[in-house]
Amino acid sequence: ATITGFIICIIMYTLVGMLSLGVYSYGQLAHLTSPSTAYILTDLWHSTIGRDVITVALLFAVFSSWISWIQMLAELPQHAASEDGAFPRAFAHVSKRNVPDFSVIMATLVIQVIIIIAHFDLNAYQMLLTVVGTMTVPPYLISEMYLIKISRKKGEFDSAAKHSPRKALIIALLAFAYTLIMGISAGIRYTAIAFIAYALGIPFYIWARKQYKKVMFTKGEAVFAVIIVAVAIYGVYALIAS
Repeated sequence: ATITGFIICIIMYTLVGMLSLGVYSYGQLAHLTSPSTAYILTDLWHSTIGRDVITVALLFAVFSSWISWIQMLAELPQHAASEDGAFPRAFAHVSKRNVPDFSVIMATLVIQVIIIIAHFDLNAYQMLLTVVGTMTVPPYLISEMYLIKISRKKGEFDSAAKHSPRKALIIALLAFAYTLIMGISAGIRYTAIAFIAYALGIPFYIWARKQYKKVMFTKGEAVFAVIIVAVAIYGVYALIAS
């Protein structure tokens, strides 16, 4: 389903791009206000119906995306809190209708703060988009490093896996190099700002570890936590300076 959906999206994006460039030049498209496809369909159909179709479709797309992301942002912490104790117990609480109410409230508050910031400053919105994209780099790097680690040790690699250890190692090295280049291309400044979000998650992690009476940090985890906080402090400085 993931591969099929990805292929469909690529085809749709390509067709929309080809349609746009077939009607206007790149320079003309750059000066159109969003949603630019509405103006293109209006010219093609010689009617405002094109604009109305795109407007309605945009409303459905935004509303459905909003619901989907709220649901995912609420259910992930609830699942993590109830299954492995990665989040505080408050996130595992569900209402009478089996809705993770505390998790929904926290997710909604975070989204509202982001929307308010983006509303008052267009540059802030663009910066947030870049920061969110940059935030995917550290988790991918850690996952790829873990694959490199287990693919080099016969005892840790699943013998029933689809790929052989050597092939998995090659894939992991290529993915690591690509992700590293992607992170560097985004810029150190945006990467540092992204670490602010990771640092804000540390108190919740400590809260959860205390509740479940587990060791707060191992020596290695403590070193990583200090590094995250240090980079986040630089990120705050970079954010204020900009």
